[in-house]
Amino acid sequence: MRPNRVSTFVLVHSVLLCLAGATAWALDPSQPPSGNFDLSHWKLQLPTLNGVLTCSAAGVDEEKPAQLAGFTNAYFYTGSDGAMVFWAPINGATTSGTTNPRSELREELSPGSDSVNWILYGTHILDGQCKVLQVSSAKKVIIGQIHGESGAALPTVKIYYSNGKAYGTVKTNSTDDGSDLDFPSVTTALSNNITYEIKVVNGLISIAINGKTNSLNVFQSDPNYTNETQYFKAGDYCQDFSCSNPSNDGTRVAFYAVTLFHAPSITNQPASQSVSVGSNVTFSVGALGNPPLKYTWRLNNNPINNATNASLTIPNAQLTNAGTYSVIVTDLVGSVTSTNATLAV
Repeated sequence: MRPNRVSTFVLVHSVLLCLAGATAWALDPSQPPSGNFDLSHWKLQLPTLNGVLTCSAAGVDEEKPAQLAGFTNAYFYTGSDGAMVFWAPINGATTSGTTNPRSELREELSPGSDSVNWILYGTHILDGQCKVLQVSSAKKVIIGQIHGESGAALPTVKIYYSNGKAYGTVKTNSTDDGSDLDFPSVTTALSNNITYEIKVVNGLISIAINGKTNSLNVFQSDPNYTNETQYFKAGDYCQDFSCSNPSNDGTRVAFYAVTLFHAPSITNQPASQSVSVGSNVTFSVGALGNPPLKYTWRLNNNPINNATNASLTIPNAQLTNAGTYSVIVTDLVGSVTSTNATLAV
């Protein structure tokens, strides 16, 4: 069962027009990007510092989630078809540690704070649909990421366009920036649709690009990943720079969909049982996620008082205990409902 869309931080940025297969007519060209997309858990990093293309790593301008309501400028705007367009000139300002400029969204679980992030336990999904409209001479731009926040803070996953192909990579070692595993590429041209999904389930990372999926379990390739916090990124991270070239050279990406999903994952579902009157019955669930995990057991969809552990014991079962049992598991970033287990007495 796919996890439900209830979340501690209301993290489910569900915009119906942004589901796979969304078309340009569903987007309103007269609106700023926040009018077509839920940006309440994203901040924007721009290729400028104090509004200037500095071509230096002294820092960049940022717009927090609250500031993105109605925000638009030359580097982040709505296209004529309603798309959310990111523009990153190659002579732009950059964040520390890189020479490449970006116009890119960075996930913030707690809006306004970079300090609350998620680990690779549980289920985490980034869905995007975009078109790469322009590239620089390097012909490469990153359009989606999982980025490490703790440890070496390297990009765990990258989806990028390069010279007529789209690629997905996973870093097999959390501290080695040279350990990228490139999955087979998908051929696509400029201005063609790229639909991608980055999905994590308990360390198993799956990357789907235009229907082609590849996977790697990073908990197996590097156990240190179990303790590394992460966040999603989406937009236009230009993989080129030059301080002498004009500011009309760079990368431009138009997004038609971008949604996030976070929840625990259930590893063992409660099992149905048939018992005699007077028997003791125990239901249990196995789940992984971002701690602390909380449990709410239900009988016929109604919460059971004080039933808040991973197991539910019913002593001396009676006919009134018969029915359908399920449990909602909640963690730091979301919640998931188990399948139903029937108790016949």
